[in-house]
Amino acid sequence: MSKVYPKHLFFPSSSASSSSSSPVSWTPPPIPSPPYLEKSPKCSKVKHATFTVWMKSLLFNSSGCTVFDCNGKIIYRIDTYGHKFNDEIYVMDIEGEVLVTLIKKQMCLAGHWEGYRYEEKDPWFKFKNSWFSKWRSVNYITVLEGNRSTCYKVEGSPSKPEMKIVEPAKQHVVAQVKKKKSSSGVLLGDDVLSLAVEPKTDPSLIVGIIFVQTIMKHQI
Repeated sequence: MSKVYPKHLFFPSSSASSSSSSPVSWTPPPIPSPPYLEKSPKCSKVKHATFTVWMKSLLFNSSGCTVFDCNGKIIYRIDTYGHKFNDEIYVMDIEGEVLVTLIKKQMCLAGHWEGYRYEEKDPWFKFKNSWFSKWRSVNYITVLEGNRSTCYKVEGSPSKPEMKIVEPAKQHVVAQVKKKKSSSGVLLGDDVLSLAVEPKTDPSLIVGIIFVQTIMKHQI
């Protein structure tokens, strides 16, 4: 399968391409769904958005994750293209359009990441590693929207992929990750997860948080 790189890394700038007589055109290659992905005819009837998170890249010799909606359509993806994860990671759509940039901040004793909406200079959210124990991990995220900030707490286990994202001020779970079950009730592997996101919560924010949490737990 050919590699679909982030557009801002793959294409020349408009000034560099202005000398060309024909514009750059590009269509992403077809990417098959994993065989375990089951489409749901009841997508529109659920109160929250549901996704399948596969903690793998669909590209050969690459690490990352792929997120499908309940109809089996690829919504988000993260790929390393054969390289190790560095201090800057991109959450993209299927066409390689960068939606969120995750940046690991240097000179911090604890894990500290910031997420940026593409082409925005100010951070959208800040992720700080608070503490881990043998049985439980708790991290805090601050989401910045203009002059307003909202704090979220990520609760989970250091050794398991399940986690939930809670808004402590309202004691409200805004997103939850569990191991995915097949239609017959069989639990799939640790890298196949079910994600439920509450309405009015941006799923790309949740995907960025999940991926940073997974990296910090050394589960990818």
